[in-house]
Amino acid sequence: MSSTALLLSAACSAEKAPSSASSSGLPQVTQPSPSEFAKAAPDTLPTFPIEEYLTKRSEDGQLKVAAESLIRVCMSGFGFEYKAREVSGKTLRSQESGINKARRYGVVDIKVAESHGYHPVDMPIRENAAAPSGPGMSEAENRVFIGDGDPSSGVKPGDKYSGKPIPRGGCAGQAAETLGTTQLGRTAQQINNISFARSMENSAVKTVFRGWSSCMAAQGYKFDSPMRVLEEPLASQVTASEATMAKADVNCKRKVNLVGVWFTVESEIQKKLIGKQEETLVGEKKALTDALRKAAKISSGGGQ
Repeated sequence: MSSTALLLSAACSAEKAPSSASSSGLPQVTQPSPSEFAKAAPDTLPTFPIEEYLTKRSEDGQLKVAAESLIRVCMSGFGFEYKAREVSGKTLRSQESGINKARRYGVVDIKVAESHGYHPVDMPIRENAAAPSGPGMSEAENRVFIGDGDPSSGVKPGDKYSGKPIPRGGCAGQAAETLGTTQLGRTAQQINNISFARSMENSAVKTVFRGWSSCMAAQGYKFDSPMRVLEEPLASQVTASEATMAKADVNCKRKVNLVGVWFTVESEIQKKLIGKQEETLVGEKKALTDALRKAAKISSGGGQ
């Protein structure tokens, strides 16, 4: 993956719930056994502990604007005209993060279930991340753009183009290094993913899943997990049967307090993981602040 693509990885991960695949190989966490569970307010998820450290999409957008500006200047130095990919105003205003509250535990808003079923209310905010080869790039441009950041480019450290050394990781890698974004937010995103996977191994969560499943079965729907529902194929438009099932899904979640139980358990897991990585997380948060400061200066024309 290119350094520029890494810059935006947090934003892309927000488009779907964290992976629910087997968590073998992930850091072990002592499973919490809460004596009380939150009573989640209807139609929303409370604030998760890891949200303090996750990068917002608006912040990702600001970094991308600056990175594209740096790439354009770098490519120009090799005689190429690079067309920067635009970042929408919607992204720059978005306060969403990789926690993905709208879909983390499936549909939880009864109004959304009625009007959209399992279809997204709005298309996920996703910019065209700078891929290893940009649209319309010649082989020479791609070599300078990605450099040795991708083995398929054929570029080796120290290679030159027209007598000028290609930066490490190409112009894309140089931009990420200048902004300090090559490792940005990785620990926070790992905790975000790990807590989700580990929470589904918790006995209380498994119990509430069974309660939800029984509730759904009583209405003619057979699913062992609220995540399974999201795997069902969708028609191009919301159908009446889809909306009916989505409403049943939300009502069953409310009946067994699925969101409150799951949130309580996952929050406790996040707290444990944060405690083990707090110094790293604080460092990442400072690195983000520094990167955003640099980005603002670059975007305003003040240089690096």
